[in-house]
Amino acid sequence: MRTETEAGKSPEVIVIGSGLGGLCAAYELAKKGVRVLVLERHNLPGGFSTSFVRGRFEFETSLHELGGASAYEYLKNDDFHLEFNRVPEAYRLMLTENGTDFRAPFGMKEFSDAVIKAVPGSEGPVKDFMKVCEESFNAFTYLGDNSPPDLRVLLKKYGNFIRTGAAVTDEVADAVKLPQAARDLIYPYWCYLGVATDKVSFSLWASMIYSYLNFG
Repeated sequence: MRTETEAGKSPEVIVIGSGLGGLCAAYELAKKGVRVLVLERHNLPGGFSTSFVRGRFEFETSLHELGGASAYEYLKNDDFHLEFNRVPEAYRLMLTENGTDFRAPFGMKEFSDAVIKAVPGSEGPVKDFMKVCEESFNAFTYLGDNSPPDLRVLLKKYGNFIRTGAAVTDEVADAVKLPQAARDLIYPYWCYLGVATDKVSFSLWASMIYSYLNFG
């Protein structure tokens, strides 16, 4: 696909690829009066946000959820007039081997309460585990907003983040004695990172689940 620039004028910027990043970059430049040419070899723009049909089924190429509200606010307050569909729950987990059918609600408290209700006796470990997840997310936010960070603040407010910095997710779950049944309900987001919980960094995993549950 080719997007034409003003007649007789060469583009000042050429954007290769009309995925989400390319389209956003081109849009921002065009808003500032820059002549932009977007090049795309596919027959439609959008990258991961597109879909294709095979028979009676429609498949999304990849993107189906956005973690964090920043993209929504960016598009809502601009010239796109887009309407977003909010998914009714974070995810639904069905395990045929034991009949599990778990609907994970949005919100850290709501999610924790749902897991605790589904797994009797798990309240303490679930709350401890999710508290460390929240602390990891807040620590990353602090690091992003403060360069260089104050080490005293990190040690005082985010001690668990420091202590779990080198740990994988399963190690933290073991430390708080999180039952396997609760892990089965909490862990499904691991596939978004593509690394199993016995190998994936807890800090990254914890920040991801907190982001999706609270801002997804």
